[in-house]
Amino acid sequence: MRIVLMVLALVLSGCGNDTESPDSAPPSQRKATTHPAWSYFAEQDKMTDKIYRTASLSSSDNLHEDFPYKSAPMKLRVNEVGGMSISTGGHQFDCSSAYGCKISIRMDGGTAREIDAFNLDMDPPTLIFSDEQLLTDLESAKVMLVQAPLFRRGYGVVTFDVSGFDPSRIKAAQP
Repeated sequence: MRIVLMVLALVLSGCGNDTESPDSAPPSQRKATTHPAWSYFAEQDKMTDKIYRTASLSSSDNLHEDFPYKSAPMKLRVNEVGGMSISTGGHQFDCSSAYGCKISIRMDGGTAREIDAFNLDMDPPTLIFSDEQLLTDLESAKVMLVQAPLFRRGYGVVTFDVSGFDPSRIKAAQP
């Protein structure tokens, strides 16, 4: 049940819409506040009136690909219930929707750990995952490396400057 709620919250909070900035929606629908690179925003679902809150951050480096893909950063999102996602600027993940895959995450030079992830089959491609320890570590971390399987490329690694993450700001975001 938690996975279903996490997926719903990520989908409705716009995890697949990386071309739109948090401030591009009308003010009545979305309001963003930022802290260095993190954006905190809330969006009200039109069908249920439920408010979904999210923090997002772009990677500080790009994935470099051969044609037909372009060099692009990944986007990390964290929602109010602890669900997380990464999405690409058009790269395809080599990850099954049904069976999932493993991604590796390393915080501040510590030991990398594998986490189960699932592909949402969205545009842009998005992997979702949840890990309570990772969420706790994110609050005090400065750098997070993410290694994810890419279609016909093996694994790609990107760096996120996660300093300044504040989960209380997710809960405080207003639409």
